[in-house]
Amino acid sequence: MNLDDRYKVWEKATTDAALAEEAIALEFSDPVESGKRWQQVLGNDFPVEAA
Repeated sequence: MNLDDRYKVWEKATTDAALAEEAIALEFSDPVESGKRWQQVLGNDFPVEAA
């Protein structure tokens, strides 16, 4: 893997980690927004329940 590819992987992992932290923080106060953050990390197949 070249340096550019490694940077892209690092960047995606860092972004996903931040989104996961937000999702965990919102889990009980705003479950819909939490689910939307998880969708950004895991993809649109992740179910989000409507409020």
